[in-house]
Amino acid sequence: MKHGVKVFVLLVLSGVLGAQQFVPIHEIQMDRDSLNNSNYMGQTVTTTGIATTDFGMVASSRVFFLQEASGGPWSGIMVYVPSSVGNPTINIGDSIVVTGVVNEYYANTEIQVNSLSDLIVVSSGHPLPPLATVPCGYLDTTATSMYDPDSAEAYEHVLIQVQNAYVTNTSGPNGDWEITDGTGYVLVRNNGNYTYNPNLGDLVTVSGIVHTYYGLYRIQPRFDEDIIPQVFHVSMAYATSNTSLDVIFTRAIDATTGGDPANYQLTGGVNVTGAQVDPTDPTLVHLQTTTQTPGTQYTLYITNVQDTLGNSIGSDSTTFWGGITPISMIQSDTTDSGQSAWVGRRVSVSGICIVDSTSSNWYYLEEYPGGEWKGIQIYDLDHEPVRGDSVLLVGTVQEYFYMTEILNVLYFEVLSSNHPEPDPVVIQTGDLSAGYPTAEPYEGILVSVPRAAVVNSNPGGSYFEIDDGSGIARVANRSAYTYEPTDGDTIGVVGVVRFTMGNYQIEPRDDNDITIIFTDVAEGQHRTTPQLRLIDFRGIYRNTLRFGVQTTIANPVHLSLYDATGRQVFTKHWRPEDGQLQVALSLRGPHIQLAPGVYFLKLQQGDQKILRRFVLLQ
Repeated sequence: MKHGVKVFVLLVLSGVLGAQQFVPIHEIQMDRDSLNNSNYMGQTVTTTGIATTDFGMVASSRVFFLQEASGGPWSGIMVYVPSSVGNPTINIGDSIVVTGVVNEYYANTEIQVNSLSDLIVVSSGHPLPPLATVPCGYLDTTATSMYDPDSAEAYEHVLIQVQNAYVTNTSGPNGDWEITDGTGYVLVRNNGNYTYNPNLGDLVTVSGIVHTYYGLYRIQPRFDEDIIPQVFHVSMAYATSNTSLDVIFTRAIDATTGGDPANYQLTGGVNVTGAQVDPTDPTLVHLQTTTQTPGTQYTLYITNVQDTLGNSIGSDSTTFWGGITPISMIQSDTTDSGQSAWVGRRVSVSGICIVDSTSSNWYYLEEYPGGEWKGIQIYDLDHEPVRGDSVLLVGTVQEYFYMTEILNVLYFEVLSSNHPEPDPVVIQTGDLSAGYPTAEPYEGILVSVPRAAVVNSNPGGSYFEIDDGSGIARVANRSAYTYEPTDGDTIGVVGVVRFTMGNYQIEPRDDNDITIIFTDVAEGQHRTTPQLRLIDFRGIYRNTLRFGVQTTIANPVHLSLYDATGRQVFTKHWRPEDGQLQVALSLRGPHIQLAPGVYFLKLQQGDQKILRRFVLLQ
């Protein structure tokens, strides 16, 4: 900046400050509270910098990004111009003085201006702040990063560049695509500002503005020049067994050099013993190895491999998780927040299909024999295994609203079929109602509640509630079976446990997963015209159970009491008079002595049955 321009900026600042104090961008960004919000939030400030985007170029039609000329961490900020203010003319390279209120907008620190006069373009055509070259791991706040998550905040709204990164996912969340340079994973916004179409395995250098979107730091390219594809290279590798792996290249591979095992070396004491270029897909090479340790990260080094045109890859490498990673390792290795520490990792897993994708976009695999932590949800639109299939697949671990799942399946094989399913793990309803962490081991596996009462038949339409005396649990997936719950029914339930909408719930797969132990409706009768009704149920008062019965027939009414395990502890019968019966039953009298706990009252008259749960206190 010329000396005369410096003087002009000082004059501008002295004219606009008034009661406001000039605050550099880095101070607004660095001075943060315990919630990671700027301590200037709600205050009116004046600052200055170089525009790194045109107005409306990225992130929103109503913002542009401003950065200190020196660049580096903490040097960028977003400026928001409400539509009521009008449309300013802001271009890349403008030197601008901004006055406005500091806000936090969905974890993005911004300055909101209230008038076009709050934006003063001092001069134009300035060189941009130097690009901050950062590893992907700096922007990755998940467990896949090798850096402190706080490093991402330092580059919020800064113009950065990630060099020599591989495209690992072309259909990420919100339509974005994903890259990695080996230090972590970061999403690149698919914002329509460039013509580049990412392909899995492409090697690229990406520049852009760092912006938080749906809770993740993402790179916002501004135009075609921000994405630079690189040369021929290895795309990725993944295990297809404990002694084999597939390698994908970005070009068709020469069969001679690609099929030479001497051109491949592995870390961790594992050797490559064989190599073959796939006869139908020349970008794919199958390697045979000595035994890989499941769930261990390896690096594959490749030298002297040529494409079919004679171009050499030179020296290249890629990392992968070796062997068939146990599902239980992925599920039980959790962070403090309860999410899998394997989020973002591409893994090879194998298991028995316990739920097919007939009625949804996902299916479930469980290791055999089953047990806690051994099941997982697979989100996969391309493959349809059936129950009993032994499946091997390769995909990426993610958390979908705290439900661990594998998606982006790039390798799928049914190894064999008609296998017995793992035995369901017997649980209590309270194991699920207790929530995290008690219920977490059951996520994605088959469980069984052998005996429980229906205590709420239609609370939300899509599920009903049961209780075996230990707590209330949801039973969902109601379109999969014909059973219609009624309060008081006693049933046994088998199903897969799924976490959704903040609750762990059992999802039966078909009619065979629900066993009706007894119900208050005889087969073939209508629930809308019962002959036996429980009225005036007052519960327990001074150790006495009080209720009334109304009936349309004169047959005896049989009463039975059961404890929480289903054991009968008392029985008695009465004959109603004039269709009415009032009962006051002492639970600690000469004929019955019940300990404190959960009990079930069953009333039966002919084929009619009613069940109610009650609690006897100390």
